[in-house]
Amino acid sequence: MFLREIQVPVSRVRGVGPATAGILHGLGLTTVGELLSWWPRDWDDRTVLTNLSRAEELARIHLSATVIAHDWFGFGRMRTLKLVIEDGEGTTADLVCFNRPFLEKSFPPGTAVSVHGSFQRKYGNLQSSAFEIEPEGSGQSRVIPVYPLCAGISQSQMRKIIANALREYGRGIDSELPESVRAAERLPPKPEILRMMHDPVNLESALRAKNALIFEELFLFEYAIGQRSLERRGKLPDVAAGESAGKPREEKDFVPLSPLQARLVERLPFSLTPDQRSVLDELDRDIGSDSVMARLLQGDVGSGKTLVAFLACLRVIDEGGQCALMAPTELLARQHAENAARMLEPVGVRLAFLTGNLKSTGRSQLLARLAAGEIDLVIGTHALFSGASATATSGSRSSTNSTASASSRDLPSSGRQLRAIPKPGSPTS
Repeated sequence: MFLREIQVPVSRVRGVGPATAGILHGLGLTTVGELLSWWPRDWDDRTVLTNLSRAEELARIHLSATVIAHDWFGFGRMRTLKLVIEDGEGTTADLVCFNRPFLEKSFPPGTAVSVHGSFQRKYGNLQSSAFEIEPEGSGQSRVIPVYPLCAGISQSQMRKIIANALREYGRGIDSELPESVRAAERLPPKPEILRMMHDPVNLESALRAKNALIFEELFLFEYAIGQRSLERRGKLPDVAAGESAGKPREEKDFVPLSPLQARLVERLPFSLTPDQRSVLDELDRDIGSDSVMARLLQGDVGSGKTLVAFLACLRVIDEGGQCALMAPTELLARQHAENAARMLEPVGVRLAFLTGNLKSTGRSQLLARLAAGEIDLVIGTHALFSGASATATSGSRSSTNSTASASSRDLPSSGRQLRAIPKPGSPTS
């Protein structure tokens, strides 16, 4: 059984009553599988003891100390307890127990304790109000998980709940990785990963389990991508031949540039780099194929990603399609539109610009032009994929698949503004 398949309600775990179950539901934890997958955000290494003399240097420390006195400050309902502790070097500090007056009886003077917390110097004394305290021997020499929480539940309570769930349901869980992959990567079995995450013997084992989970997540993600590629293309990339593996083809094997592509390349004040030309060739091959393309074009700032996307759009337009290029923000979409106006209009590309914030003036006319196929490339934000596009653009030409292209059937109609990008220097329409 996989971890995600454990559908036992969290209310079945020892220590989880109706109120606690409601709090866990607020965190999105409704089943034992989800509870055991609630990974720590960090771990406190309490295997190393530190004296109070170093408390101001470190963010948090773990120490052995003795409660030597109780003190109170404030009046009435604001009356607050302070536990005065002393470590082995004779250094003292105050533990300010906001809303924890019960600690007076739990830790009377003379009690040996383990304290974990952050300390600051206030009013001439070392003080901590963010601390955990336990009788000495119950919390030493352990690596303690630190979980994401919400109001109504404490770290100690969450640790006990997950420890109970692990003890009751943590056996017999299968790894989601193929056994051959797990063995080759020397990854622990899934039950051991759970134990190392929630109850590690040392910090190294916790980090090893975390890396194993990272590998599993990445492997399953890549596997899903491979499955989708197989469904789209009917075959997997031939990695040995360099397909989709970053291995550039020789220039003699490149697909010839389309007329619009060649015209733009001739106008550029520079030559395409070998990587740009190789990537463009892969895109051109996909656009000319019968399968749907889904690619990630990745590169540093200034490496030419936008130029390659423009060239891919030109291939789509040359093959009789219309193209859409979407940007995540209106500012970036406008920048792309301005660059396209400067680079693509001179080679004969008809452009338009679309965002959700544009006014409605001229919208109907431009949508009609788009539906009639009189616009080659539309640039905009997520408004390009509005579900209200079918009516206005149902008669437009279909588009060849590409990274930066979409059929004009995906373009919005009602409630959106579409306007042509003016040429540089011309009045804004």
